[in-house]
Amino acid sequence: MLFRSKAAAHQFYARPEEADMVMGYYRVIHKALVADFGQDFGSEQVLPDMHGYGGDNFSTAVIVGGVFDSLAAQKANGWTDDDRKLVEQRLIAEYCEADSPHRGDVWLYVPPKAEPPWPTYENLHHSSVAEQAEMNGLLNEALIYEQRRDKPRETVMAQLKDRIERKEAEKQLVAQ
Repeated sequence: MLFRSKAAAHQFYARPEEADMVMGYYRVIHKALVADFGQDFGSEQVLPDMHGYGGDNFSTAVIVGGVFDSLAAQKANGWTDDDRKLVEQRLIAEYCEADSPHRGDVWLYVPPKAEPPWPTYENLHHSSVAEQAEMNGLLNEALIYEQRRDKPRETVMAQLKDRIERKEAEKQLVAQ
């Protein structure tokens, strides 16, 4: 699950560290489970270039701060599935419930549903998508949609990538 926070460096302790002293030694019983909204988990997203700075109409943005990805945190911190679920449940209970005093400080982020690059995209047979995308000048947009749709089609993505690479190679030849 993805959570967004108003504060970039927000930390939420879902479970504090439990420890005790045994014969003069500090023993950790349970590790602290912390949702850290300031860590960079390297999640890249392709976003529309709204300002026209890029050569194509899309640019890549690395989202840092203000975002907590529970699956990435589980891998990074060595959490079990139960630990991850506990953190998610505590975040939802603390920030997302209707009666929470902190409601609105953190919210569950649901990525927007991908929109097809043209209205009849979904009606096309998978073998003709790349050809139509090239004819419409929407190769990059079609590839991005394929990557984000509910069930990405590997064959369509491979055809689109191949045509994009060929188009880039042609541009290089013309430039020389």
